[in-house]
Amino acid sequence: MSDAAHSIVEMRDVRFSYDGGETWALDGIGFCVREGERIALVGANGSGKSTLALLTAGLTAPDSGTVELAGELVFDDAEGARADAYRRARRDIGIVFQNPEDQIVTTVVCEDVAFGPENLATPRAQIGERVHDALATVGMTTFADANPANLSGGQQQRVAIAGMLAMHSRLLILDEPTAMLDPDARADVLAALDDIQSRGTSIIIVTHSAEELAHATRIIRLEHGRILSDEPVDDASHPPSTMTPSVCPDNALPITSPNDALPAAQVDDALPAASPDATVPPVPQTNVSTTVRGTLPDAVRFDHVTFAYPGDATPILDDYSLRVARGSTMAIVGRNGSGKTTFAKLLCALLKPDSGTITVDGVTLTKANRKERATLRRSLGFIMQHPERQLFAPTVAQDVAYGPRNQGLDEEETQHRVEDALHIVGAGHLADRDPFTLSGGQQRLVAIAGVLACHPNVLVMDEPTASLDETACTRIRGIIRRLHDQGVTIVMITHDLAMAHTLADSIVDFPGRAHPSTHSSTNANRATGSTSSPTAKSSVHVVTGSATTTGNNMNAADSTNATRSSTHTTDSDTRATGNSLADTSCRPQDAAHETMSMSDPHYSWIASLDPRAKMLGILALMFSAFAMSSWPQLLIGGIATGVIACASRIGLRRLLSSVRVFLILFAVTGLLNLAVVHDGTPLVHIGGWAITTGGIHIALLYMLRFAFVIILGAVVLLTTAPTAMSNAFERMLHPLRRWIHVQEICLVLSLSLRFLPTLVTEAVSIRDAQAARGGSIESGTLPQRVRAMCAIVIPVFAGAIRHADNLALALDARCYQEGVRRTLWHPLRMHMRDWAFCICIVATILAIIAVRVFNM
Repeated sequence: MSDAAHSIVEMRDVRFSYDGGETWALDGIGFCVREGERIALVGANGSGKSTLALLTAGLTAPDSGTVELAGELVFDDAEGARADAYRRARRDIGIVFQNPEDQIVTTVVCEDVAFGPENLATPRAQIGERVHDALATVGMTTFADANPANLSGGQQQRVAIAGMLAMHSRLLILDEPTAMLDPDARADVLAALDDIQSRGTSIIIVTHSAEELAHATRIIRLEHGRILSDEPVDDASHPPSTMTPSVCPDNALPITSPNDALPAAQVDDALPAASPDATVPPVPQTNVSTTVRGTLPDAVRFDHVTFAYPGDATPILDDYSLRVARGSTMAIVGRNGSGKTTFAKLLCALLKPDSGTITVDGVTLTKANRKERATLRRSLGFIMQHPERQLFAPTVAQDVAYGPRNQGLDEEETQHRVEDALHIVGAGHLADRDPFTLSGGQQRLVAIAGVLACHPNVLVMDEPTASLDETACTRIRGIIRRLHDQGVTIVMITHDLAMAHTLADSIVDFPGRAHPSTHSSTNANRATGSTSSPTAKSSVHVVTGSATTTGNNMNAADSTNATRSSTHTTDSDTRATGNSLADTSCRPQDAAHETMSMSDPHYSWIASLDPRAKMLGILALMFSAFAMSSWPQLLIGGIATGVIACASRIGLRRLLSSVRVFLILFAVTGLLNLAVVHDGTPLVHIGGWAITTGGIHIALLYMLRFAFVIILGAVVLLTTAPTAMSNAFERMLHPLRRWIHVQEICLVLSLSLRFLPTLVTEAVSIRDAQAARGGSIESGTLPQRVRAMCAIVIPVFAGAIRHADNLALALDARCYQEGVRRTLWHPLRMHMRDWAFCICIVATILAIIAVRVFNM
């Protein structure tokens, strides 16, 4: 039988353009993928790798050529794209995007993993097994009930991979799947890929990492949209040395005590030689003194800092202390979700500590007020984890110019800094491009240029080399070295342990274990020290020259925090601890109902209700609140609201936190009645204004009515997943399916609830990005801040469009199709508790009506 008979993908002379043929993202591509192959797709940023991955996954069609996917002729020049053939082919092809956040379509991890099998009409009994196996493969079973929006980027990446594994695709395409993962998580994912490949699944992996080439059968290298080479890999051979190692080389130990660590010179030998094109231009001098290190005060100092996100019982930082010497480079490493990004945001005054003080470049951030932050912005730069959220201007050049302009520089100096910064990162040719049309790696380079243009004294970098090709990584390493030599203090968060050992004076491993870096003979003046055993509440003191380092055992958030509904990114340990939630969450909902009991400490009678009974019942009670006009009726309503709130087990603090703004608003509105209602007996006279018994009665009546409504609404939202809400609406609207698109309407509702927090996060990130570069949104006058807030609307709107486009691709990748029968993993069934709840609601409403009739 011919190779073509065993091919999953066949492409011949494929061309694709984003601009109508002015330039070609792919130009004359021809290749095939056979059963069981593992192909590594490599090349520089912007070479067309992600575009080729989308075409191979059947998520977009080329402009010309021939494409066969999973035995289906999906495109040729004669007939163009064949929609039905594409849909059939996608059932056998899965893809994990570069940005996992846009691939997650529900608000519960296990529900999201089940979404693909549901669309494939997989038997319900098999869906639970697939979900459990997929989550176990990526080490996320502990987070089965978590909201994906509250997970770290690395955790979301693993959820996205699990979602594709559960579909049992013949071909799995992964676009830089480990770029944001810690070494342990990366090893887990690569081991999972080995297991998948051993089962006969073909794999295409887009990568810049040499480690990910280890078991490739072929390596395809792209350059400017063309295949430069397509070479088989001998199992006995080593991966090409032109790729960037993503962790310590095999002959280098991970972060350990200095007596065991490998000299940095040997680590450098294991790294690829810099490309001739990667020569790093001189970095402009900052205003930092180049006095010998160790004689200057600390540039960064955390003194007994504690921080927890609202609603979290376990702090991310607990009595945490750390010092970074001026002019030194510190690397922050650790597992995904261990608190590294939270630490960076505290350092940059984008979050405020609950207690303790933070000092950065002489600015003490006791309360991180406007004056303190404005002073800090003149000397601190922050490169964020997600570069696409740090870009907001129409062109690359305007975005890079944002910081220098806020520093009050004239246009000539601003333009000079923009050109220098773009030249330094090798992105000068992108100056006139729209930053949102760039590849992920190019966006990261532009974000770095925007911060370098501000000439910071202290530079905080969150994953500066993630998704970058070898040339760009070499360039960034060169920039870090030059900034270090100029005396800039650098705090670098990274999963690249080789880079950490090579460049850093000191390494802090979150949670809270500090270690001196390895040192080369040419850097003898860098830190040496000893490692002590971590203690519960000790300090980390990192000083270059002559220092001791002691560990701080930072408390990682308990895994149960992942199940909380909140609007922040939860920094919690991602490693599966064996306390798997799969026994209850990775099974059909009706089975979960049967196993839940009052003895369960996490049991909530309200949360366990069928969402139809809960939503209709509470909605009816909310409407009845507007009919309450007497104290007996208010008493009945208050008792019913209190019982429901207590049965939800939300907790008073969390409940009040979610509704306090509305309660204050209703209180103010109610008190206004004191000024306009003059019925009853006057109680107090203030000038010509009298407070009467009638005014007090009306004020209390309105406040209590609205309080009942908002508390009941909050109970529904806090105890019902958006996915469950949409399923309930779909079932309730099912009789109307002949006249309206019920399934699609409910899906849109679910996706809206899923992505509203994402858009809020995007708006906050843009605000933080502008604030970090001295924008008036944080430190300007009130009119300036209002104008800056209004200006955020445009980039947020652009972000919403980008998310919508990516979401459409995600739905196609998960085989969602309008009107096609889906298997519901969690069927909705009314139990005795649901009928009992409905009866109680009806009895309450009848009691309210009876009181009204009796009073008449």
